[in-house]
Formats: sequence, C-alpha cells, structure tokens
Amino acid sequence: MTIGEALKKERKDLGLTQAEMAAGVITTAHYSKIERDKHDISAYDLFEILTKNNINLVDFIKEIEDTYQSTPENQINLNLRLIHAFYQSDQKSVRILNKEIQESAATKEEKLRAILIEANVTHTIDQIPGKLRKEIKRILFENDDWVDDKLTLRLFCNSMLIFSHNELNFYINEIIDKYSAHFDQEDFRDCQIFCVNRSFS
Repeated sequence: MTIGEALKKERKDLGLTQAEMAAGVITTAHYSKIERDKHDISAYDLFEILTKNNINLVDFIKEIEDTYQSTPENQINLNLRLIHAFYQSDQKSVRILNKEIQESAATKEEKLRAILIEANVTHTIDQIPGKLRKEIKRILFENDDWVDDKLTLRLFCNSMLIFSHNELNFYINEIIDKYSAHFDQEDFRDCQIFCVNRSFS
C-alpha cells in the first residue's frame, strides 16, 4: 500500500473529508494529489497530519512498509543522502545518488530534483536540455497552489537558474506576495537580496 492509499484508507475509516484530513498542514489540493500518488509528501508533514488525526505512526508505517521495502534502498534515505552530499559539495556522491534515484521508484518530482541538484553541484545547469527545462516548469506550475506546496518550492529553489530574469522575477513576486505578511521589514529585504543573488550566482 502506498502512502497515498494508506492516507485515503485512514481518512475513510475516520469519516473525514480531504480538507479535514489535511488539518491545515498542507492545502486540500496538495493533499488530494498525495492520496492519488501524484505528489510526494515530506516526512514532517506526514507525521503532523497523522498526529493531528490521532493516527498511530507505528501502525501506519506497518501498512506501507511492504511497498517501500520492496525498493533496493529506502527512498527517504536516498534523498537525505543526496541532500547531505549536495551540502558537502561532494560531486562524486551526488552523481552516484542521482543515478540511483533515476533508477528507483522515486516520484517524477524527486527525480527532477535530483537532476537539478547534480547540475547545481557540478555547475552544469546551463547544459540541462530544453525539453527537460519545459518539463520542470510544467510540473512546478501545473496547479495554482504551487506556493503552498513545500516540495514544489524546494524544486523551484533548485531550478532557479534555468529561468529567464523575467520569469524569475514573476515567480519570486508570487512567493513574496504569499508570504510577505510573515516577514518583518528586515526579513523582507533579506529575502529580496537572497533572490537577486541566487538568480545571478
């Protein structure tokens, strides 16, 4: 049973709507895609949803473990190792882990993110083919709630260098419009500086 299938089963057993099950942790639109295995979910968000709905974490993991143990290596562990290698600027490990992720049962978002991470750490982002760039942009912005989706925001962060200046300016302004109420003036200024520096680094 996949995470999406297990969440749907638990939700039905509890007699909840998708909005009630999402419990304000993620948007209903994002949650709906997770149930249909069209989007991934971070471990943090999954555990928070389970906790808010009084679902036993150990029992939930037992429901899904056969599906995720059938892969050669735990997908979450692969992703964590990739992030660690990225922050260590370990090009060799990033290449190896990206290859493993491409050959695994990872989601399309995870595979694209791994490609982008390798391109970032090896300074080859300008070599990403046009077709792949279009696919990344399509997945990033296929729904109106992309600024609420943590995984999409991470993919956007990894892919900023494939956008033109005008595209980047448009999407960054969408993020700033969404979250500016949570910034004080200094945070807001720092965010703008970061975005400009990131786009030209």
